[in-house]
Amino acid sequence: MRQQTGLTLVELMISMVLGLVLTAGVMTLFVQSQQSYAATREIAIMDQNAQILMDLVEADLQRVGYAFGCRPDKAANMVNITQVNESGGVALPSIVDDTKLEGFSKTATNAVDSAALIGISLDTYNSIKIGSDYFILLVGDPEKQGRVQTRTTGSGGGANFKAMFEQEMPNLRGQVIYMATPDCDQVSQFTQVNDTPVGAREITNITHSQGAGTGTLVKNCENQIVGDYPSCDNPGTLGSEDFPAGGTIMVVEFLGYALNNNDQLIRINALATDGSHASALLDGVTEFKLEYGLATSSSPMQNGVRSVNVYATAQEINADASLEWADLVSLRLDFTLQSDLVVNGQPFEKRYSRLMTLRNEVIN
Repeated sequence: MRQQTGLTLVELMISMVLGLVLTAGVMTLFVQSQQSYAATREIAIMDQNAQILMDLVEADLQRVGYAFGCRPDKAANMVNITQVNESGGVALPSIVDDTKLEGFSKTATNAVDSAALIGISLDTYNSIKIGSDYFILLVGDPEKQGRVQTRTTGSGGGANFKAMFEQEMPNLRGQVIYMATPDCDQVSQFTQVNDTPVGAREITNITHSQGAGTGTLVKNCENQIVGDYPSCDNPGTLGSEDFPAGGTIMVVEFLGYALNNNDQLIRINALATDGSHASALLDGVTEFKLEYGLATSSSPMQNGVRSVNVYATAQEINADASLEWADLVSLRLDFTLQSDLVVNGQPFEKRYSRLMTLRNEVIN
């Protein structure tokens, strides 16, 4: 019998069909793998961005109450020469006040919720998304600190200071300056009113003025801590013996975090004299919620550490006279990120949350 060689047409067609089926399966697996990789990469980027954001917020929160080696609440005398913001001349708070952070819920576009603490421009305020939470805090800047070298009395009666900072400094005009005596028995906060050289460590014209038109308010509170400026009954000026050489000096920052109308989480740098600047940190934030942990007078305390006994929103705190921002010791940050990734026809969203402690406020 003659043996057949090669393939018949039917066999060839069957082989081609099987090859196409196998190729289609491989291609489908490849596409699915690519999609899975893209989804995993997108989620990893979201997680990384969220982590960076939460670390930044937590680093700022941990600076609340930082006063460069001094416990301001133990100061015998506190002189408050406070900055005035652009919304009607309301004094901003001091780093030694009880209230160092305050939260809000944006409900309107034409009025600032609390001018006394916010001090941000109306344009920045109006950019905050209605219905979202935000908060403002004041903190010492550990990268902008140094020692007082000399003090002289200026021609207008104000004080001129010479100080050596640990790093090169930018122009300090409009910045809020914190100062303490070597033994921490006196604390002062004021606004720098003159230009200073950029890139210098030694600054010779750190100045506050008490003359007309400077936008400053002087309050000298003897043997008490200022929680509210009008409570100081003894207006006065800095004496020539105040803040001698060796005292500490530091720049104070007014910062905020909010969600804007473009679903961007922004970091606000609020300075009354220089206006307000907001930097976008993260896109695709669809929700930004905050809850605050308070250690009220009934809170248990162990070894001098205050424990949270109330969690509340900003609206609840501002509406309840028994709750005070001065009792704040922690903050729970809750936000949702949305990516370009589509799952079941919907943009992929992931929720993030972190409980953060204001470590300088926890210890009594």
